[in-house]
Amino acid sequence: MHSLTKAARFFIADVVEIEATRKGSPFAEEISTWIDSGKKDGSVIIERTNTGETLRLALTANPDYRPKDGGEYAILDWLLNKIQACDKLGTIELIADSLYFQYFNL
Repeated sequence: MHSLTKAARFFIADVVEIEATRKGSPFAEEISTWIDSGKKDGSVIIERTNTGETLRLALTANPDYRPKDGGEYAILDWLLNKIQACDKLGTIELIADSLYFQYFNL
């Protein structure tokens, strides 16, 4: 992973960081070290999401809480926010909303 960070920047949704670095998660220590190193050199950027804020609050009440598809929701939350900020015509937003509803069968 360290060689990849020299060639690219990684955007990670906050929930994905929480899930991947939790005690008991596979390779949590290695992933945490990689993320911390990337934060320092700017190759890893943690994107804050509404889903992440909700998870942080839930974890204060129940540290063992594990949301179903939490990382996926956070990635879609982040992606939709970025698309809405960039798209002046609304066409990309409609496509993203459609994909969101298809993914979660809404």
